[in-house]
Amino acid sequence: MVDFGQVYSWINLFEIADNKNSFTIQTNGIPKITFLKPCTQEFREQLQAARNANDRSEVWNIIERINNICLTFADNVESAEAKLECAYFVYSLGEFEDALNFLDDAIFNYFDQNQHNVAIAYWMKGLILWQRPSKHDQAVGFWRRALEVFQKIKEETPEKIEQKRLLNRNYNLSSSEQKKIEAEIEVLKKQIFWYSQKIPSMTDILVASIKKGDIDFNP
Repeated sequence: MVDFGQVYSWINLFEIADNKNSFTIQTNGIPKITFLKPCTQEFREQLQAARNANDRSEVWNIIERINNICLTFADNVESAEAKLECAYFVYSLGEFEDALNFLDDAIFNYFDQNQHNVAIAYWMKGLILWQRPSKHDQAVGFWRRALEVFQKIKEETPEKIEQKRLLNRNYNLSSSEQKKIEAEIEVLKKQIFWYSQKIPSMTDILVASIKKGDIDFNP
């Protein structure tokens, strides 16, 4: 079974909350980092409630409001994440074309920021397109792009770790600043491990799915 929700759970997986630009929220009892400001988080909660009540009309009303406020955002990362949320919720209603449009908006808004989430959006597009036999080639293309982005992040992460270690050694930082950098290094280590596990398994699943003409995505 295609697990769109599992891919959705990877959003902001390696971010750290600073309570200024990023925050910790609870999603189904699980802590999750978000770049949505508190007011946008409230819209997301309303969206969740409307979806749970299967109130399609209210879901679309809230999404329209989210789209309107996105036009006023100074932060493209918040706007991009809001579009990812919209994609997830309309996908859950079976509105696949609209989900694809929201994913395109998210990718555009992220631009060169948060490439992890860009890769997630690519993989989500592949999952949607794979459901149409005539779009299988496009689906494979987006999955490959997602894997390429993940691989690039994995390859660049060791250098980021070394830069942070140098910063800790060569500058007279306060104890709190040192602890912050150490926490960031630990997150980067977890990121390398996660990519080391996911990239091969996602690649194997992709190849196997192409061979059998179906996808069984549960790495």
